[in-house]
Amino acid sequence: YSMVTNEAEGPVDAILFIFKNDPHDLPSLRRAAPLMKELQKARGKKILVINEHTNYGEDFEEDSVRNELQGKSAEIKNVMGLTFDLEIFIPRKAMMHREMESLSSL
Repeated sequence: YSMVTNEAEGPVDAILFIFKNDPHDLPSLRRAAPLMKELQKARGKKILVINEHTNYGEDFEEDSVRNELQGKSAEIKNVMGLTFDLEIFIPRKAMMHREMESLSSL
Protein backbone atom coordinates (compact mmCIF):
# COMPACT_ATOMS: atom_id res chain seq x y z
CA TYR A 1 0.00 0.00 0.00
CA SER A 2 2.62 2.54 1.11
CA MET A 3 4.96 1.77 -1.76
CA VAL A 4 2.19 2.26 -4.33
CA THR A 5 0.82 5.47 -2.81
CA ASN A 6 4.32 6.94 -2.39
CA GLU A 7 5.09 6.33 -6.05
CA ALA A 8 1.72 7.78 -7.10
CA GLU A 9 2.42 10.98 -5.15
CA GLY A 10 5.58 11.58 -7.15
CA PRO A 11 5.87 12.95 -10.67
CA VAL A 12 4.01 10.37 -12.76
CA ASP A 13 2.51 10.80 -16.21
CA ALA A 14 0.04 7.95 -15.91
CA ILE A 15 -1.15 5.11 -13.73
CA LEU A 16 -2.36 2.01 -15.56
CA PHE A 17 -5.08 -0.15 -14.07
CA ILE A 18 -5.02 -3.39 -16.04
CA PHE A 19 -7.69 -6.06 -15.75
CA LYS A 20 -8.35 -9.27 -17.62
CA ASN A 21 -11.90 -9.84 -18.71
CA ASP A 22 -12.43 -12.48 -16.05
CA PRO A 23 -15.07 -12.68 -13.37
CA HIS A 24 -13.80 -10.42 -10.63
CA ASP A 25 -13.89 -11.19 -6.97
CA LEU A 26 -16.02 -8.23 -5.84
CA PRO A 27 -15.05 -8.54 -2.16
CA SER A 28 -11.36 -8.29 -3.17
CA LEU A 29 -12.07 -5.23 -5.29
CA ARG A 30 -13.93 -3.64 -2.37
CA ARG A 31 -11.00 -4.34 -0.04
CA ALA A 32 -8.78 -2.43 -2.48
CA ALA A 33 -11.09 0.62 -2.31
CA PRO A 34 -8.94 2.53 0.24
CA LEU A 35 -5.92 2.18 -2.05
CA MET A 36 -7.98 3.25 -5.04
CA LYS A 37 -9.20 6.30 -3.15
CA GLU A 38 -5.59 7.35 -2.59
CA LEU A 39 -4.68 6.68 -6.21
CA GLN A 40 -7.58 8.83 -7.35
CA LYS A 41 -5.71 11.80 -5.83
CA ALA A 42 -2.61 11.18 -7.97
CA ARG A 43 -1.74 13.83 -10.55
CA GLY A 44 -1.03 11.45 -13.41
CA LYS A 45 -3.69 10.29 -15.83
CA LYS A 46 -5.62 7.27 -14.70
CA ILE A 47 -5.96 4.74 -17.50
CA LEU A 48 -8.12 1.64 -17.35
CA VAL A 49 -7.15 -1.23 -19.64
CA ILE A 50 -9.40 -4.27 -19.91
CA ASN A 51 -7.98 -7.14 -21.90
CA GLU A 52 -10.06 -9.91 -23.43
CA HIS A 53 -7.15 -12.32 -23.46
CA THR A 54 -8.85 -14.80 -25.77
CA ASN A 55 -7.45 -15.11 -29.27
CA TYR A 56 -10.66 -15.22 -31.30
CA GLY A 57 -10.68 -16.08 -35.00
CA GLU A 58 -11.30 -13.49 -37.69
CA ASP A 59 -15.09 -13.95 -37.54
CA PHE A 60 -15.59 -12.83 -33.93
CA GLU A 61 -18.11 -10.11 -33.11
CA GLU A 62 -15.96 -7.18 -32.00
CA ASP A 63 -18.90 -4.96 -31.01
CA SER A 64 -20.32 -7.65 -28.75
CA VAL A 65 -16.97 -8.13 -26.98
CA ARG A 66 -16.45 -4.35 -26.67
CA ASN A 67 -19.91 -4.05 -25.07
CA GLU A 68 -18.96 -6.77 -22.59
CA LEU A 69 -15.72 -4.96 -21.76
CA GLN A 70 -17.59 -1.68 -21.27
CA GLY A 71 -19.90 -3.46 -18.83
CA LYS A 72 -16.86 -4.73 -16.95
CA SER A 73 -15.53 -1.15 -16.86
CA ALA A 74 -18.75 0.11 -15.29
CA GLU A 75 -18.55 -2.64 -12.67
CA ILE A 76 -14.94 -1.82 -11.81
CA LYS A 77 -15.62 1.92 -11.57
CA ASN A 78 -18.68 1.37 -9.41
CA VAL A 79 -17.06 -1.04 -6.96
CA MET A 80 -13.74 0.79 -6.71
CA GLY A 81 -15.07 4.37 -6.84
CA LEU A 82 -12.61 5.44 -9.54
CA THR A 83 -12.86 7.72 -12.52
CA PHE A 84 -10.51 7.30 -15.45
CA ASP A 85 -9.07 9.76 -17.95
CA LEU A 86 -8.87 7.07 -20.62
CA GLU A 87 -10.32 3.60 -21.06
CA ILE A 88 -8.78 1.10 -23.44
CA PHE A 89 -10.66 -2.04 -24.35
CA ILE A 90 -8.73 -4.83 -26.05
CA PRO A 91 -11.39 -7.08 -27.60
CA ARG A 92 -9.00 -9.87 -28.58
CA LYS A 93 -5.41 -10.79 -27.98
CA ALA A 94 -4.29 -10.10 -31.56
CA MET A 95 -5.43 -6.44 -31.24
CA MET A 96 -3.36 -5.62 -28.16
CA HIS A 97 -0.53 -3.84 -29.95
CA ARG A 98 -2.87 -1.61 -31.96
CA GLU A 99 -5.01 -0.70 -28.95
CA MET A 100 -2.02 0.08 -26.75
CA GLU A 101 -0.63 2.45 -29.41
CA SER A 102 -3.09 5.04 -28.09
CA LEU A 103 -0.90 5.37 -25.01
CA SER A 104 1.94 6.82 -27.05
CA SER A 105 -0.07 10.02 -27.56
CA LEU A 106 -0.05 10.85 -23.84
